[in-house]
Amino acid sequence: MWKDVQRRYVYLEGIFFGSADIKSMLPNEFSVFKGIDDQFTRLMKATAKNPKVLDVMKIASLEKNLAQFTERLDHIQKALGQYLEK
Repeated sequence: MWKDVQRRYVYLEGIFFGSADIKSMLPNEFSVFKGIDDQFTRLMKATAKNPKVLDVMKIASLEKNLAQFTERLDHIQKALGQYLEK
């Protein structure tokens, strides 16, 4: 699940932070992505401080948060795809 979130995050990060056009055309999705960016960045910093797997697995609500990230990133990707089709 972590790999999937990271793959989607990196893909969308380049699009949303690299294109003012996309931000202005998909403001709701950008807002959601910005929230994910804040949370995912905090998670990655916490992991970098203590990268031991057993310690990372003790992070509160880790699986729940990753599942929510996956769901929201999927929604954002679908909206982006619809926008690009237009």
